[in-house]
Amino acid sequence: MIGLSVSRATHVHANVAVCLQNLGVKKYSLLGWSNGGVTALIMAAGYPDRVQNLVVWGATAFLTQEDIDGYEKILRNIDSWGDEMRKTFIEVYGEEYIRNQASLLVDALSSYLIQFNGNLFSLLWITLSQQLGRGEG
Repeated sequence: MIGLSVSRATHVHANVAVCLQNLGVKKYSLLGWSNGGVTALIMAAGYPDRVQNLVVWGATAFLTQEDIDGYEKILRNIDSWGDEMRKTFIEVYGEEYIRNQASLLVDALSSYLIQFNGNLFSLLWITLSQQLGRGEG
């Protein structure tokens, strides 16, 4: 088993799954903290046949419209971030990429508010229920 911590929730789960598949890793465990926890939950829901164990702490479990409004105001607009934080992210990821990823994250969280009434665990529970119903869990 490979332990994995991921720090960004937007599409990272698909990239990590493809990378692990290309490396020949068929089953793995996920560890996620904060946004990495959200990513781990999304990845477990998207690839339940591959995820053997899931440990999540300090992750957002529920979203409200107030949360989304805050994300729209602060997260989507990287110019509102602290200078040091923005500089670090831009140096590591590039400005265009981080602006795009911040927007994609807010869009994804907004869609979860609508689709799952803000309950991020519903996404995982629906997938697990489907797997258990087919005798795969």
